[in-house]
Amino acid sequence: MSDAGPPTGDDPAAPAPRVASGMKWLLAASLAVNLAVAGLVIGAALHGGFPGRGGMPRDMHFGPFSDALAAGDREALARTLFERAPDMREMRRFMRQDLDLIIAALSQEPFDPAALDSALTAQARRVTDALSLSQQALKDLLVSMTPQERQAFAERLATRWGPGQGN
Repeated sequence: MSDAGPPTGDDPAAPAPRVASGMKWLLAASLAVNLAVAGLVIGAALHGGFPGRGGMPRDMHFGPFSDALAAGDREALARTLFERAPDMREMRRFMRQDLDLIIAALSQEPFDPAALDSALTAQARRVTDALSLSQQALKDLLVSMTPQERQAFAERLATRWGPGQGN
């Protein structure tokens, strides 16, 4: 018998550590969900939103704020976003390319973590840019409100999403 114990990483014949197959699938599934949400948001924005939502998709990076906005404010916010980002269709194409790069990196054998990192970084940068644009548009709308409009907005937000509401 040998007293060698567990490998120390100094053995050049030892196989390289591998990312567990389950973790790869979990990462891919998580990323797919994030990209699907981003695609739905952009797609809905490009096609006038979801029915009954005043042209504003439910999840356009505003979360509970969208529900608390008056219908006219949601429409104004959507218009502002379209004015500030007229190239949303191109952004959607780039997001699809990002996903293709991620899929290629995950499928590559031998697996190259640096390629995955690069693809994820590009995707994150695009999502972060879209989020920043959305947040600034929301902030501008809230700042432009009269004190009475802001108070009504705050009350709607608290009623639906405040402490004890369970949302």
